[in-house]
Amino acid sequence: MKKIYLLAGAIVCVATTVFAGSNSVNGDQVGEKSKSAQVNTGGAVGMLASSQVHSSTYVDRAKQAAEQNQLQKNITEETETIARKYIASRDLAAKSGIKVGHYLLHGNGTVSDEKTELMWKRCSEGLSGTTCSGKLGWYTWESALQQATAVNRVGFGGYSDWRLPTIKELQSILEKQNPPKPGAHRIGFPKPKIDTRAFPRTANVWYWSASTWPDDRAYAWAVYFGGYTLAGPKDEAYCVRLVRDKK
Repeated sequence: MKKIYLLAGAIVCVATTVFAGSNSVNGDQVGEKSKSAQVNTGGAVGMLASSQVHSSTYVDRAKQAAEQNQLQKNITEETETIARKYIASRDLAAKSGIKVGHYLLHGNGTVSDEKTELMWKRCSEGLSGTTCSGKLGWYTWESALQQATAVNRVGFGGYSDWRLPTIKELQSILEKQNPPKPGAHRIGFPKPKIDTRAFPRTANVWYWSASTWPDDRAYAWAVYFGGYTLAGPKDEAYCVRLVRDKK
């Protein structure tokens, strides 16, 4: 009986040892799984952190782009405002003008005469700019009329109703008239009888009027800006200064 008891005790001991060993193996596996779970959890946390970084970067770039667009919009609006103010200022200057004697000099190449309520081109035809530079044009009477039509086709100073002046209108811008002298128009005078502040580079030459000489329709009245008036043959070449009614 004693031997059987010992044997049974041995069996119990073996069984206990085997069971304990089995628990030890299972414990190791659980530990490994726990570590794996921790690793996986750590990876997920890292991916989430990375996602948050990328999301933050995207938001920052979108914000920067929005700020740049707004800045560009502000610059555009400011530029447009400055341009509108400049145009308004230019138009006001063109309408009001700078007073010189009884003339108003506008910023668009025109001058108004307060006495006659006429508006003139400051430059003779063929000349242009604030100082009336270029080559002076010469026209027969018919081509002078055609020149007015050509100017109106494209417009000048914002107007398209320019015309050749009548003889009275052309005489109105003479500062002083002298009696005609034979051959005097070929000699000329040292200074033209016109306000050159209003009409730069006006030469002592003949300028056509639109008025035909009633005694001979082959002639038309012309003003010599040395200071007097005569009728000349319409087929001769004179200079031209255009005018319009100021409205």
